[in-house]
Amino acid sequence: MPTVPPEPDPPDAVSAGILSDGPILTVGPNGTDINTAANAVRQLSASRVVALGGTGAISDAILSQVAGGAATDRIAGSTRYQTSQEIAKRVFGSAPSRVYLIPGADLTYGLIAGALSDGPLLMVPGNADGNTRGLVTAFGNPEVTAVGGAEVISDQVMNVAAGYAQAQQQQVQAAAPVAGVHQIYTRYSQQPSPQDAAREGSHPQLHQRGARS
Repeated sequence: MPTVPPEPDPPDAVSAGILSDGPILTVGPNGTDINTAANAVRQLSASRVVALGGTGAISDAILSQVAGGAATDRIAGSTRYQTSQEIAKRVFGSAPSRVYLIPGADLTYGLIAGALSDGPLLMVPGNADGNTRGLVTAFGNPEVTAVGGAEVISDQVMNVAAGYAQAQQQQVQAAAPVAGVHQIYTRYSQQPSPQDAAREGSHPQLHQRGARS
């Protein structure tokens, strides 16, 4: 089952790295790219083609052309962040024990984190908004790990996404594919805010978790 992210908008392709049931084909707005992708679909004898992103990224007409008669589907949210959430749901369901946050503005971190397989990668914005916490709670009450230091995922975004989490002391450095550059994998434990705890009908201290390796 090939998945088709938009060529000019690579965030959806980065989020799609966790998909393993078919190859990823990129398409652009010009006919050559569409024909190339459609030829690949035919050669693969694919029975279903899935577009990654909304119709603004890949129109229904382009999806139909690429599919060439195969069944079609779409994984999309209203933003790149919600699209990454929807992709993660397809692979991990609704209750993984851990989620990883990656910055939506710097896709290098998403590529580095692509080897992680014990939880979904969730793309987050540079500034927390009303939807940031919901990116995590869609998966229940998992442990939250930020991939990258505070310069790419701020404490504000981390705390909002994790329900006002407290940072743990454990930090592990992972080499980036650029000589002399390192990213920081900073682990946080999750302690839901009083509002979250009240909604869940339990005391917030009962949900406190330590960082796990």
